[in-house]
Amino acid sequence: MENIKYVIEDNVPIPERTSQTATRKPRNTMPLDQMEVGQSFVVPFKDGEDIEKGRKRVTATVSQTRKRKLGKGSSVKFIVGTVENGYRVWRKA
Repeated sequence: MENIKYVIEDNVPIPERTSQTATRKPRNTMPLDQMEVGQSFVVPFKDGEDIEKGRKRVTATVSQTRKRKLGKGSSVKFIVGTVENGYRVWRKA
């Protein structure tokens, strides 16, 4: 096995963040913490995704986002339903 020699260098600028340097997907940006009772928004269908699996995916994302943004003990409730162009998320309480 070849012995690799590393060269330590000074003053090499750090590149701007690119898709190659990104280590994880951005966090979900659902605006659950900004919604009032009765308000809603649509999450568009993903191409080729089974509608029922998609609804379950969106429901799970809403649940995780609610816990993260509003706290585990929050009494705020959301409902996810399938509509013509995607999944609608309503704030119920």
